[in-house]
Amino acid sequence: MSSRTRDLALLAAFTLLLHAPFLTRPFHNDEVNYLDIASNVFDHPLTPLNFTYIFQGIHVDMAGHPHPPLIAYVLAGLWSLRGWASPVFFHFVFLIFPLAIAWSAYFVARNFLDDRGALWAALFVSAAPAVVVAANSVETDSPALAFLLAGAAFFLARRWIPAGILFSLAGCTALQTLPVIAILAAYEYLRIRHSKEKFLAPAIAAAAPFVVLALWQVSQMILMGRAPAAKLAGYAMYPAYFNVAAKLGSAVTLVGHLGMTIVVAPFRLTWRKFIYPWLLLIPWSWPGDYAPWQRALLFGFVVLGLETAWWIGTQVRDQPMLSLWCLLYFAFALGAFFAGSARYLMPLAAPLAILFVRQNHDRPWRLGATLAIGAFLAVNLAFADAELARVYAELPPPPGEDFLVDGEWGFRYAMTRHGGKPIDPSSAARPGEWIVKSDLIGGDFDSPAETLAVPVESRDLEIRTPFRVIDRNLPGFAHSGFESSGFGWLPFSFSERPIEHITYSLDSPFLNTDGWTPTRIGGRLVFLTQPNRDVTVPADPRWQACRLTLYARGRGPVTFLAPPHFAEQVSVENELRHAESFSTMGEKQMLFRIDAPPGVQVGWEELVCY
Repeated sequence: MSSRTRDLALLAAFTLLLHAPFLTRPFHNDEVNYLDIASNVFDHPLTPLNFTYIFQGIHVDMAGHPHPPLIAYVLAGLWSLRGWASPVFFHFVFLIFPLAIAWSAYFVARNFLDDRGALWAALFVSAAPAVVVAANSVETDSPALAFLLAGAAFFLARRWIPAGILFSLAGCTALQTLPVIAILAAYEYLRIRHSKEKFLAPAIAAAAPFVVLALWQVSQMILMGRAPAAKLAGYAMYPAYFNVAAKLGSAVTLVGHLGMTIVVAPFRLTWRKFIYPWLLLIPWSWPGDYAPWQRALLFGFVVLGLETAWWIGTQVRDQPMLSLWCLLYFAFALGAFFAGSARYLMPLAAPLAILFVRQNHDRPWRLGATLAIGAFLAVNLAFADAELARVYAELPPPPGEDFLVDGEWGFRYAMTRHGGKPIDPSSAARPGEWIVKSDLIGGDFDSPAETLAVPVESRDLEIRTPFRVIDRNLPGFAHSGFESSGFGWLPFSFSERPIEHITYSLDSPFLNTDGWTPTRIGGRLVFLTQPNRDVTVPADPRWQACRLTLYARGRGPVTFLAPPHFAEQVSVENELRHAESFSTMGEKQMLFRIDAPPGVQVGWEELVCY
């Protein structure tokens, strides 16, 4: 067996070992959106983005999705082959992409290192935390990196046709691969501009993805009547995204992620020489709701990221292509992204790993320590990601087949599989309809359904690891920005608190009861009633329990009657709220009555039966 074959086999074994434990991970994160697009491929194969969907309570045109639909076509093909969207089958097939990433990184590295060094560099890329977590999903990040690095390997080997094809596949998978392709082309031009070599072939290879994407844009404009690029630009300018605070948080998080892309990349920090500038980053000047240990951790991550950027800059003279690949792409990421995420820096993992191996080629202990740290973090963060997907998949839906879902990602996928529908600001209040809401990835949209809903039950979701790739962005929580800086600025974090809180609310089945007026008083739903009047309401024999709070405001004796369940006479001095619950015992109707003197406001607060 040749040394190269042995290295590739070792890379394959190492990569599969990292990902095999997560093949059963349920669908989560943005996989939901790609599955939605894939399902639309069957009905509209030429225009799979031609539909609207609800994202965070907003009706969004999928034509403005930030990635072209190539991976959705792949998913549709697997869906057709398997017969249903199987997480295990899809993730098993997608193992080809982390394998391609590892092998492609190896061949890219061989342009700068010997075989042993190329193996180390490829191992670092394969074990990079962002790469491992992303490659356990069926989103675009892992396929895009695989196509990009494979194209770069052919480009550096001067195999222009396969390079152009692979670059086109990369561009049609994720738009953030295009800056790297442009950087490679620019460097190739600078390299040969004073020689007799022709730039036409590499220029065509590098231009191929831009031409393909332009043709796709034109075709969609003709077929749909709107260009995806125009829709994307419009969404990118939303005030909620395009603002100084969001950009600052994104930049801080991306700086931290830079230092963690290949963990503690330089390993030879220069902070002792530049300690006074770093004092400007002392933790007390950072977000006030971060615990002291979180501020210290954030300080360390940012210093490490800045040191990494400085160290890359020192390599420009010796390795201009690799250094500029890292620095220029990082500058693009700082400017382009409004919510920093670890996966956004995946395209610079390979050049960063090669630079690190070049510096430490004669220090195997340092290489081994870096790989061990990276793999340890990668597996633990991947486990944290899989755990959140698991608890969502195991979450029971509310009773009934029709309910509203307030939340995104795996939560939305799991609940909509049970029959739920995403909520939006226009969602009507329908008697007896449930709303299930995520505190982590849900929102408040002031819809009529939410306004008249009564919280009935809540539960905390816990995962089996203190590592956090995401958490509620609230005081006392983890503030992890691995998935998005919108949840915190730390590249990853730790917590023993429940990662999620789910609330089940119910629009009372008595909303349309004649003689009762549903009103919000003190933030609670109260059915104001006319005193001394019998109100008979229909009951569902399937109900097991009813709960309500007796409500009165004023002064005087009040009698609350719901025979045979209770009859209570109270003397109200100012305001009364008294909770009651009872079993309906298979009744088909119930009687309610409140006897009260004039001037006393009375009603049934948060009356629900289920």
